[in-house]
Amino acid sequence: MVTNGTLVPEEQELSIIINGKVIEPFLIGDPAYLLSKHLMKDYPGSNLSPEKEYFNYRLNRARIQIERAFGKLKGRWRCLFKQLECTLENAAHHVIASCILHNICEEGDAEYLEEWDIVTGNELEGNFPFLNQDEQTIAGQEAEETRRLLTEYVSHN
Repeated sequence: MVTNGTLVPEEQELSIIINGKVIEPFLIGDPAYLLSKHLMKDYPGSNLSPEKEYFNYRLNRARIQIERAFGKLKGRWRCLFKQLECTLENAAHHVIASCILHNICEEGDAEYLEEWDIVTGNELEGNFPFLNQDEQTIAGQEAEETRRLLTEYVSHN
């Protein structure tokens, strides 16, 4: 939906405040990723408190729904399955247009064939920047605090 002339809300519109701390939007990752301020993942291990177990349950449910939605999006719009060979700005336009068209198809109950599903391992390979050890330590501490606050929030709401 277009709001205030944009399809993408401002970051502060997506942020929430928990115990006085602003929690900015974040991605949800599986255990293969490093926990960071902008990438949340579940708690590792098996002897977790009920609050942490519940947080993991809710986070993983959200991650699975997101994976299904993106899988269907990529199945319908094959250009998203591979690296887009265009400028970053144009790539954003490709993705937004694909999302809009996908939502139109979904709202109109357009047929989706199971053979469109794409099942593979690593879809994109690339050189992604890594943080140095000091940056990882600081980012990890911030992320741990964010996850702790989110755990409290989820267990009380």
